[in-house]
Amino acid sequence: QTPAPVAEENASPTDLGKLDIADGSITITASGYTQGETTETYTGDYVISQTGTQANYIHINGGTHNITLDNVNLNGWIQINTSKHTNDKGPFFVEGNANVTLTLAGTNTVESPSACVCAAVEAVNGSALTIKGNGTLNATAKHGECTGIGGSRWRVVGTVTIESGTINATGGGSYATGIGPGRLQNGGTFIINGGTVTSTGGSYAMGSGRDAKATKVEINGGLVTAKNGIGATTIKMTGGTANLGTK
Repeated sequence: QTPAPVAEENASPTDLGKLDIADGSITITASGYTQGETTETYTGDYVISQTGTQANYIHINGGTHNITLDNVNLNGWIQINTSKHTNDKGPFFVEGNANVTLTLAGTNTVESPSACVCAAVEAVNGSALTIKGNGTLNATAKHGECTGIGGSRWRVVGTVTIESGTINATGGGSYATGIGPGRLQNGGTFIINGGTVTSTGGSYAMGSGRDAKATKVEINGGLVTAKNGIGATTIKMTGGTANLGTK
């Protein structure tokens, strides 16, 4: 008797979310993702690692997502308007009313180059980014009007919450703050519930840059170092330790 054919095994749906950023920049939407020439329908969690040193980016547009960064180095960006920089999108960019929980594993470095008028890690107004995990995030903007974590010169920032991890955020120069809105952009809510957070900027270290002020900075725990001080319409502290230097 002829044996029945053996069914071909398909990859587990969870494997779709295990991506290597060295294979190309990643755009995630509410219903799936695109990387290079590959587009997949997928609504599960993502684990993104890296095997090479290519200058790639991760952009999220809409949806609710859990994303783990595992020893990733991002420094890619795109210029939407080729004659101006008003729509530049940096290495880690969240828009479209997305809600993103970012878990850190290992050491992750996100850097927007000086040619990019955008934050290294940006959450646009209406979107929320929560950062947690046992790893490290080094977020640096090289352009003088943009922040390490928060907003850019051209867009109002949304909500950024830090739950845990080691976070080192550096603004691009004298106009920028480490964590906060970009130059000339008021708004944004920044909440720190834990972790070791260091924010370095040219004017205020956290919350306010040149002609820019956050709506709220709230510290409920963790160790926060912002040696140029904090600036915001509302500043609230209920717990944790803050080293604010002389400001």
